[in-house]
Amino acid sequence: MPGRIRLVLGCGIALCFAGALQAITWNPSMTDPFPNTNRNVSALSARLAADPKFQGVGIVRSQALSGTGTLIDRRWILTAKHVVLNSKEGSFYLEGTNFPIVRFITHTSVDLALGELASEPVGYPLTSFWTEPLETNQLVWLVGYGQHGQFTGKPAELSPRFQGRYAAQNRIDGFINLEDVGACLRIRYDENTRGIPHLGSVAPGDSGSPVLFEAKGLFYIVGITHGVRPPMEGYFFVQIQPYLSWIQSVLKSGM
Repeated sequence: MPGRIRLVLGCGIALCFAGALQAITWNPSMTDPFPNTNRNVSALSARLAADPKFQGVGIVRSQALSGTGTLIDRRWILTAKHVVLNSKEGSFYLEGTNFPIVRFITHTSVDLALGELASEPVGYPLTSFWTEPLETNQLVWLVGYGQHGQFTGKPAELSPRFQGRYAAQNRIDGFINLEDVGACLRIRYDENTRGIPHLGSVAPGDSGSPVLFEAKGLFYIVGITHGVRPPMEGYFFVQIQPYLSWIQSVLKSGM
């Protein structure tokens, strides 16, 4: 199918940042897709993240740090290199089950890492990659296990990280190359943003979490979470498209 690729072969302090960081936050005038329910933003974002298409997004625990990762092949996950560091093994937590990670393979110069699972998580969705060019102002989904709180104009009271999967939306603000990180998407959080019903950002615990583009009801990875640069220059996400050949080569050769 044009513009998409599914890689299916045969058989922590996780957010890297300097300076202050906002959690997944919400426009106070957001549209509630679950009317007649408690207007608890944590509960709402958790219900958005409960969509079956997001069930391949889980918690990555390495020997160094913890973050978020995505199941992209029957025995491989994608996450951030700074979550893994020099770890040799770890685990991937999906919906109440831990799957051992037998090894990590990291990109030599970009904040990307792949983890090989000891066994296949049967019944969980594999997330494909979007391969067509991206543009500024495109709406994307952010899904992860980071801290969570509501924007009030004052420091938010944040939930602990890794207490649940959350989902929010935002728009691509621009593109930039960051040294030792790679080609990145930039996304800003602006409480005055309009036209986004479930406005949000990312927080500690979301490192390695996917940026997802929705097309015809399906979700495709376009980036993964790296971190934020002060003074609120935006949140930065490693683009997948420029490094897709590296991902493919690792999955095909195992090296």
